[in-house]
Amino acid sequence: MTLFGLGWFAFALLSSILVSLVGLLQKIALKDESVDPIAFSIYIQLLVGLFSLPFAIYSIGSLPISGYIWALVLLMALSYAGASLVYYKALKLTELSQVKILSSTRSLWVLLGSFVFLGELFTTYKVVGIIFVVLGVIVVYWQRSGIKGFGFPQMLVLLYAGITACSAILDKYLLVYFDSVPTYQVLAFILPAILTVLFFPGSISKIKPLLRLNKNNFFIILSALLLNIATFVFYYALNIGGQISIAGAIWQSSTIFSVLLGIIFLNEKNNLNKKIFGSIIVVLGIILLKYGL
Repeated sequence: MTLFGLGWFAFALLSSILVSLVGLLQKIALKDESVDPIAFSIYIQLLVGLFSLPFAIYSIGSLPISGYIWALVLLMALSYAGASLVYYKALKLTELSQVKILSSTRSLWVLLGSFVFLGELFTTYKVVGIIFVVLGVIVVYWQRSGIKGFGFPQMLVLLYAGITACSAILDKYLLVYFDSVPTYQVLAFILPAILTVLFFPGSISKIKPLLRLNKNNFFIILSALLLNIATFVFYYALNIGGQISIAGAIWQSSTIFSVLLGIIFLNEKNNLNKKIFGSIIVVLGIILLKYGL
């Protein structure tokens, strides 16, 4: 039994579209120079966790009793908190285009990890489709300068891609042990937020500007609400049998949807031909992923 009679592929695609809307709203909010990125990350995680809490209470079901499973839950939280730390450090040290290009390799790590740890099968359509998604992102963000000297910042981005790949594989594995998707979702946001505060205790005071009632913070709250829905939809897709190797690649394609939304709503029309071409490649990749199921 699935929601609205839709299969997991449709839910994975819907989550990607919703995440792109989240990216648009957060990009608008982060233009405010008073917004600290790490405080912003903590605030968003807490908001999503709180939005998920009523649904978790309503459908809590039985919780795992295995210490091994809860150890993996803690590892999942550490991986998400660590990914946030590494991402912002990399973003500070190198160009956004390089971060986008190198982090898109996450889909390849997920493909490999799903084969090794989850027993998901390699297929020609799956491999080619994932490669198309990665190539599409690279086409959109590639600059004439390319990847400038492969050093510490670039290693950080690859580490970020690897950590988030591990997080996705842990999500797929752990969701089997939770009767309630919202309950798992609360843990997946609240625990990393707490751990991020431990990493950056000084960020707590920087959350205060985000609590003011203004248009910018309305966008932040709306983005958290949409992220709550997007994450639930994504976890639900995994929970009803979705393959993380394919669902993860579709989630990665949200980058392209964000680019298209930027063109429409933010008038970001620089390198328009390149953005359109890259988007077409990603769409072809998604078609191949669907066709190969």
